[in-house]
Amino acid sequence: MPNDVSLIIKTIVQPEEAGARIDRHVCGILSDASRTAVQRAIEDHAILVNGTPIAKNYKIRPGDAITGSLSEACNPDTLEPENIPVQVLYEDTHLVVINKPAGMVVHPGAGVKSGTLANALLYRWREEIAGVGDVSRPGMVHRLDKETSGIIIVAKNSVAHARLSRMFKERSVKKSYRTLVWGVPPPAGVINASLSRSSVHRKKIVVMSEGRSSLTRYEVRKSNNWMAELNVFPETGRTHQIRVHLSSIGHPVLGDDLYGGGRKYLDKVSPIYKPEAKKVSLLATRVMLHAEHIAFTHPVTGKRICLTSPLPEDMKKIISMV
Repeated sequence: MPNDVSLIIKTIVQPEEAGARIDRHVCGILSDASRTAVQRAIEDHAILVNGTPIAKNYKIRPGDAITGSLSEACNPDTLEPENIPVQVLYEDTHLVVINKPAGMVVHPGAGVKSGTLANALLYRWREEIAGVGDVSRPGMVHRLDKETSGIIIVAKNSVAHARLSRMFKERSVKKSYRTLVWGVPPPAGVINASLSRSSVHRKKIVVMSEGRSSLTRYEVRKSNNWMAELNVFPETGRTHQIRVHLSSIGHPVLGDDLYGGGRKYLDKVSPIYKPEAKKVSLLATRVMLHAEHIAFTHPVTGKRICLTSPLPEDMKKIISMV
């Protein structure tokens, strides 16, 4: 597929087409799209059937309305290695765990062709990870948003990749995040709200009863009168899950313009605290979310691995003001 091409699909399944897998059917229509890209779009809810998210192995039916779009910023087969420094938290012959900085995109996508973690990984571990998993994100078994900092696990061989992928799917990998939110939620809570991609704003995920089941637990570490520091434990791993869930209970993440946590939230802060809150809002130049801890069983040795990523300086500074 050429660079920066967006493909749009809008079709009705005919009787003779019924029974095929959705990913294969879409690939047949979008001849320039790779099956990997189509499957990723389905997983991200960028392709819908009758306005509803579906699994990539969904069998299409007569009359199904398939809609959506697919965009790839570059051909994954031409992913270039780039000499970009990365911080290693753990490494052995089977996997490496990276501390991703805020602002780094995990892999090439719409509008982003280089400077990603995938480019950096390919430069440093090309012999090990080339051909492991998705060619556009070699070795990767999970993702973080661009503005989220913290832990990313990368497999160095296909065995580790397959086993780690299964562990994430079975939710046996335990993760916790640190974040800062507007307002003060109850001391601890569970947010159980299904999520789906917005049909109006394609970059947004929304709470929707017909969406994918999603569960997030949190606990307040400390707070003042208008801001709180939280530990967050996502039980599922949906796109933007923590950000959407916290916003849905009225406590968006600081710096999260997409979900109501940007400077506009200052209008809701009491005039008594607004001067201090304004100072903090100026410091929150990105989404204040950090993937801090991860615990999992090593996919090959069976050893229990528990790792911590140090808090970035921007979050440390704001936490000191709570």
